[in-house]
Amino acid sequence: MAGTKASKSLDSLRFFRLSRSARPLPMGTTPGSVTVGGTPATVQAWSPNFITATVPAVSVGKEPLIVTTASGSRAEDPSFQVISAATPTIRTASPNPAQVGQLVRVFGTNLGIRPGTITVGGVKAAIQSWSPYFASFLVPKVPSGSEPLVLTTSTGQSAELNTFSVATAPAPHISTRYPNPALAGGLLRILGSNFGAAPGHITINGTAVRVDYWNPYDIGVTVPSNLSSGTATLTVTTASGTQTRVNLTIK
Repeated sequence: MAGTKASKSLDSLRFFRLSRSARPLPMGTTPGSVTVGGTPATVQAWSPNFITATVPAVSVGKEPLIVTTASGSRAEDPSFQVISAATPTIRTASPNPAQVGQLVRVFGTNLGIRPGTITVGGVKAAIQSWSPYFASFLVPKVPSGSEPLVLTTSTGQSAELNTFSVATAPAPHISTRYPNPALAGGLLRILGSNFGAAPGHITINGTAVRVDYWNPYDIGVTVPSNLSSGTATLTVTTASGTQTRVNLTIK
């Protein structure tokens, strides 16, 4: 088999021409299968001229590469090499410090194509984006102060930023609720500041309400239809646990 190359650090293989002796292997248009060291590889693209597949979790070193077409034809490269993934590095994280629920961007190298994981203080963060040089996540609910940020690639290698800090979130502030009076079963907008990027929760007289959207300055909710008319207490609790209350009239 000719024209193969591998790079586990890029999490992918590309086969530009596969041949048996001097005769090209007719790969066809219908996807077949690819294995590396006997382990199935995930095929990303298949055409008569090339195949793209993801390197499976196999040992580093020489591993036989086998391509089987949809028609059953088979080609093997017994000298295919799987190389070690390059060690990831974290250059910086921004913003730093960051509040719970805030979006943080991590810049580095060798993060890989496929998403890995990020933890802050040992707590898994919600990944928002991932590329070989950049990843973003929402800070999970952890105590304020210095917390280790650990990034682990899909190949299992890790990098740590020991200088990451979680800031104390300021208390949320409600400046306007609209409409007020609010209609039971209707929509309510809550305007203010310091609500955070990650959704928290809202209650009216202790009853949880459905959050329709949430951003740091504007929240939209649906008022429960079973609320009685009169003065009620509207409570906003952010993802970081900070809280504020105001009166709301239900009609």
